[in-house]
This record gives sequence, C-alpha cells and structure tokens, in this order.
Amino acid sequence: MDGRGGRGRYNNLVHSHPGVRITNDVMKSNRPPPEIQTAETRRLDDRTSAALEVLESRWALRLLTALAPGPARFFELEEAVPGVSRRMMAERLRELEADGLVSRTVDPGPPITSTYALTTEGDELGAILRMVRRWASSRPARAAS
Repeated sequence: MDGRGGRGRYNNLVHSHPGVRITNDVMKSNRPPPEIQTAETRRLDDRTSAALEVLESRWALRLLTALAPGPARFFELEEAVPGVSRRMMAERLRELEADGLVSRTVDPGPPITSTYALTTEGDELGAILRMVRRWASSRPARAAS
C-alpha cells in the first residue's frame, strides 16, 4: 500500500480482462479501450445515424450554434453565420424546423419579421453546442486558410 489507500503504481487499475488493463483514464472516456472495441461498439444505431444526417447538413451546426445563446431574427443569423446565402439559410432553417430542432415565430409587423429559437429538443443539443463553443474558445486560434 502507498498510504493513500491505493496500491502504488497499480493505483489507476480499475478492471482487468485477460491481457487487457483498463485504467481510470480509459473509464473516464465512456468508451471501451481500443483493445476490446468491436464492430458492434462502433456501429451507429438508426437514431444516431438519422441525427447525424441532420447535423451533417451544410450550415446546420453553425445555425444551431448561433441559436444556442437564445432566439434571433433572420438578419441576426445572417450576421452570426457569414458566408451562407439567404436562400440556403432559409432552406436550412426550414429543415431544422421540420426536424423539430428550431421554432419560427412570425411577427405580423409591420414590418413582418421572423424570430428563430431552439425548441426543447434543440436546446438539449444547444447545451452540447455551448460546451463545444467553450472548448473551442480554450484552443489556440488557427491561421486562416
């Protein structure tokens, strides 16, 4: 014993399989260690595949990330997501609305305006995107390509 309740250099050892040692670091990662990963542990289920298809759509993640802090009008999203055309942004917002991630509220005006916000389901994803944003802000800036 090392006086701390552990067993010296084996203090990080949590569980063993024949020929495989799983440590606390591996357990924290929420995935099996590479030595015991199988095709089954790597295979995506249908729901995960469908969700990834939504998120892989061009501009979807950027729009969702722009909405994560709170509701925004169309022109505010244009400023938050540079490079996307108005037509493409409108199309992607309609798709995200159809997928239940974004809601659209129309103010009859004048002038007529639309406000977009994350739905309850979208806000669950928004929490993840806010974590990604915090993670990204802690990384060194990359040179523009």
